[in-house]
Amino acid sequence: MALDQEAGDLRERLEEQQYQVTLSTEKLRKAELAVVEAESELAKEKALSEENLRAKNALEKQVTELSHRIADLETAATTNGPRSATILQQKLDEKATLLDAEIRNRQEALRVQRRSERMVRDLQHQLLERDKLKARQEDDSAKMEQKVKTLRQRVEDLVMAENNLTIAKRKAERESIESKEKSVR
Repeated sequence: MALDQEAGDLRERLEEQQYQVTLSTEKLRKAELAVVEAESELAKEKALSEENLRAKNALEKQVTELSHRIADLETAATTNGPRSATILQQKLDEKATLLDAEIRNRQEALRVQRRSERMVRDLQHQLLERDKLKARQEDDSAKMEQKVKTLRQRVEDLVMAENNLTIAKRKAERESIESKEKSVR
């Protein structure tokens, strides 16, 4: 019995230690995952830090270059002074004059274009009116030709009738003369 109890106690301790090992293993696995994540974050931070350092160096270089340029321009401005300002003003005036001339040219071109478009519309309207007039005149001409044909036919018919009447009259006169001569005989 004492052995059974001792064996039971040992089993309980073994189970408890196995549970502790399982918990420790789980904690170790979680710790390893946390280390991997931390290393990944650290690598990202290092890359970002290097990128920021490169950007800082580039900006410092630009600031230095711009400072030199400013110093050069200030030196040129004090050396040339009003003369460079006058030259710049002249260039500005030239550009303004060129711009004004270009604006005037474009406005004139726009006026010419509008005038041309107006003339085209007027000519198109005139052509349309002329076509309508021509169509009316052609209709009138066709009607007149038909009337002339009709009148010519009537004249021919009347001339034919007159010729027939003249022939009939002569025939009647001849018959009358012949009958008079026959009766006189």
